[in-house]
Amino acid sequence: MNKKLFFLGILSFLISTVKAQEEKFDYEFLGVLLISKTQLYSYKLQFNIYKDSIKGYSYTDLTGPHETKSYIFGTYDKITNDIFFKEQDVLYTKSVVGEDEFCFIQSNGKLKLKSNKNSFDSEFEGVYEDGTSCASGRIKVVGTKFIEKKAKKLYKKVKNKKKIDSVVKEKLRPERILSKFGKTTISQDETISLFVKKNKVQFEIWDYGKEDGDIVDIYINGKKIISNLEVKRKKKNVVFNLQEGKNEIKVTTVSSGTIKTNTAKIKIYDATRFYELTSNVDKGKSAIINVIVN
Repeated sequence: MNKKLFFLGILSFLISTVKAQEEKFDYEFLGVLLISKTQLYSYKLQFNIYKDSIKGYSYTDLTGPHETKSYIFGTYDKITNDIFFKEQDVLYTKSVVGEDEFCFIQSNGKLKLKSNKNSFDSEFEGVYEDGTSCASGRIKVVGTKFIEKKAKKLYKKVKNKKKIDSVVKEKLRPERILSKFGKTTISQDETISLFVKKNKVQFEIWDYGKEDGDIVDIYINGKKIISNLEVKRKKKNVVFNLQEGKNEIKVTTVSSGTIKTNTAKIKIYDATRFYELTSNVDKGKSAIINVIVN
């Protein structure tokens, strides 16, 4: 192989990976999808505006059993503040539905951008990939900076009150509230499905907290490929060659160290997509990551 072409290929892969890790958004909203008076799901939007178009991600049912991340694409008129966007192409999901059963949201309304509160409140329609209608309702989201401001105001009121338990106070910390909706967590006996375009992926695992002797086994499609790996602050990096379709990566906690639960960061990425997960798994339990190559 031509060495120059090989070098350019490696460089292209690294640049795309760095871009994925450094992705930042000018607009971030958090709120709910109201499907009926009794049925609602948490909903998060992250996007940037490029002239008259938008591009970013949506997250549905955050921290719930059907948590799903999708691309969003659309248009924006900065004079009228009219915005249209639609979801496309699922990146990951915790739901067990098939790929052809995903209901993609699309909405058209006014984006309200104010110095003290950004918001979006509009009707939406859900459609399957073939265009068939699957849901309808309302999106109600506000800017995360506004939520953070309100959370800080609430915490300031309660932190010095002796009648409120310290555990409750800790849960009301603004950073705790927002971080709950800002990271992808996989718990024991839980399965998450990631969608990638390439057969070759990078897999990294490390201890993002205090090193306490966590030990894991890692399996791919039922075969143990890494045994008794001690999870440390230094990342363990492995390249996996995957088959077409579904590949099951299972991370089993052999020892949870001096702290009861094994808490590790897992990163999986190919040349175009990047995923970072936080795992919380007790000794003898497993977290399962289905990586689907399509």
